[in-house]
Amino acid sequence: MTLTRPHARVGPSSSDGSLSPPPPEGQHREPEIPAWGYRWIIGVVYCVVGLVALGVFVSERARLDDTLTAVATDRARTVFQILDVTREWNAVHGGVYVAPAPVPETAAPTDPPPAVLPDGRRLEALNPARMTRELAALAARREGIVFHMTSLAPLGPENAPDPWERESLERFASGAARERLALIPADRAKGQRAVHRYMAPLTARESCVGCHAGSGVQVGEHLGGISITLPADALVASRDEQLAHAAFICLVGALVVGVLAHVTLAQGRRVMMAWQERRTMGDLQRAHRFQEAVIEARTRQLSNVNGALLDEISKVQAARRALEESEARTRAVVESSQDGFLMVQGWRVLFANRRLSEITGYSHREIMAMSALTLFAPEDRDRIQEINARRLKGEVVPTHYRASVLRRDGVTRRVVEMDVVVHPGSGRDVPQVVISVKDVTDALAAERSLRIAQAVFDHTAEGIMVLDAQDRIVRVNSAFSVITGYAPEEVIGRSPELLRSGHHPPAFFEQMHAALRARGRWEGEVWNRRKDGEMYVEWLHLTALPEGEGEPGGLVASFSDITRRKAAEDVILHQATYDALTDLPNRRLFDDRLDVTLATALRHDRRFALMYVDLDHFKAVNDTLGHAAGDMLLAEAARRMVGCVRSADTVARLGGDEFAIILNDLDRGNRVEEVAQRVRRALEHPFALTEGPALVSASIGAAVHPQDGLTAADLRRAADRALYAAKAAGRNTACYASPIQPEV
Repeated sequence: MTLTRPHARVGPSSSDGSLSPPPPEGQHREPEIPAWGYRWIIGVVYCVVGLVALGVFVSERARLDDTLTAVATDRARTVFQILDVTREWNAVHGGVYVAPAPVPETAAPTDPPPAVLPDGRRLEALNPARMTRELAALAARREGIVFHMTSLAPLGPENAPDPWERESLERFASGAARERLALIPADRAKGQRAVHRYMAPLTARESCVGCHAGSGVQVGEHLGGISITLPADALVASRDEQLAHAAFICLVGALVVGVLAHVTLAQGRRVMMAWQERRTMGDLQRAHRFQEAVIEARTRQLSNVNGALLDEISKVQAARRALEESEARTRAVVESSQDGFLMVQGWRVLFANRRLSEITGYSHREIMAMSALTLFAPEDRDRIQEINARRLKGEVVPTHYRASVLRRDGVTRRVVEMDVVVHPGSGRDVPQVVISVKDVTDALAAERSLRIAQAVFDHTAEGIMVLDAQDRIVRVNSAFSVITGYAPEEVIGRSPELLRSGHHPPAFFEQMHAALRARGRWEGEVWNRRKDGEMYVEWLHLTALPEGEGEPGGLVASFSDITRRKAAEDVILHQATYDALTDLPNRRLFDDRLDVTLATALRHDRRFALMYVDLDHFKAVNDTLGHAAGDMLLAEAARRMVGCVRSADTVARLGGDEFAIILNDLDRGNRVEEVAQRVRRALEHPFALTEGPALVSASIGAAVHPQDGLTAADLRRAADRALYAAKAAGRNTACYASPIQPEV
């Protein structure tokens, strides 16, 4: 098939300024142009345009894939870093204490023991691994985020890695990779959604060594890794939407450019055929000029069309990107806000953020399907509806007011403050209204707690003193002034050392500060001095204030004056532990001192002696001179026996005329005999009593630790046997449970 065309000449321009073909100048045969050649050229042009469009589309797809990977990596890396920081925080503090889980886990050997609060509640310790598992379960339920802690040597079957995790761990161990991300496409047949899988290694820090002490983990060693699975449906859908848009732009551009090229080639073909038809030089020149003019005009037209098309495409893409970025920023701000946001139209919910779901307890889907008015407590609905009706009428109504939200359980109420704004561009009969909802329940409770705390601070009978981080007094209450005599302005900004009495050594305060650093609290008796110089005893409670951002910490000291109570307690204790007649330790105190002396001797491998002393012929004194004279004799005998021993030894009255002596830290064996003879001789001297002189003697039985017994009971029995032996020997003598051995 051939295409033919009549002869044409380059003629003058027409009246409208367009180019017209030249008039015919004789009849001759048209040259024949093969149709297949022209079609082949057109096909090549369309192929080239198509390939260029395809290349642009492939480039755009690669860019979108890179963007998708970067966004997913940032999200997963952020989650991993939060997990890693949370685990390190847990490890640094040696675990955290929480209420027991409904299904308790078996505690690890390195876990701290459970704690019991003063009110009886029991708390159990969470180590980093267990806390990670509980966070994983919570994240899976709420956000669909799944993370799995694993290693090449898992501690349990639940920590075993799957094939993808094992491959990742081997790469980390070999140093081939520091992190790994993979997109797992959705499988509709299996009901699986598209997800991103991310994994990074866990490295042992100093805080981790305590928890892994049994496994010999070193700082810097790989402990394994955490695998994080993030939902990818939204990102993949966004990428596919942008790919579809790019495909549409490329297809339209290819069609426009192809059509323009086709038109240009067709016009050029016509010009070429006209040029071939000209036999003479004049005809050839005119045809050539005509062709150049057509090409120039068409080229300008094509260039203008291409430029306009490219500009339009650039503007559309820029506008789309700006819109997407603006929407992303707005949504990020709204979703991360601590206030709930609600957009309604006639109480029909158009938009609600995640924070509103947290305040109300309803899911986002439930909120979108319900009337916004039902979110509020029944007692507030009429008032809110009235305010909204007045607003629609154009009346001036408050835009900020407080109401109660009824949570999903139908019982719990949360107090909220609302700010209402009518959407300026809604342009509808029923305008759209944006409501911001701020939960102030906890803030109101905190304010009430502060008022209660202030009332307690001002009116409690205990003195309270608040110190800053530099141990300067920053606040005191009225009870402080009553107890110490100092007015607030006299102590604010000063050190509490102005109250010190000098009664306690420096080591006492060093132990106090060590306890504060270790446990954050201390309590005990402290001797202080009032403003007038009088010393007093107080029971002091110290509590360290925790440090925080912008909060340097400090101390809270509360104390009560126990001077009178302590004096009374000392009198009662003395009466309970000392003999009223001789002012010697009674049997109860003597037994305590014997137990302490025995424990000290066993711990430090020392010797001591136990001596029982009975007064001979004391009953005769009572019978002849009377009980008053007997009491005087007992008191004088006690004084004489105390003079026979060291201040570190103990002389006690067990009852009647029975006495006991503890000789501490025997430095030589014959000291027991020396003291026994000294006591016996001291008691032989006559006693000058008011009723007349009296004579008594002493029978003494002694036992030495450890040769005569290793327990208090053994030593008592040995001393008793020796005392009976002394009485059987005629009294006024000393006997020993076994021969006294000199110390080596």
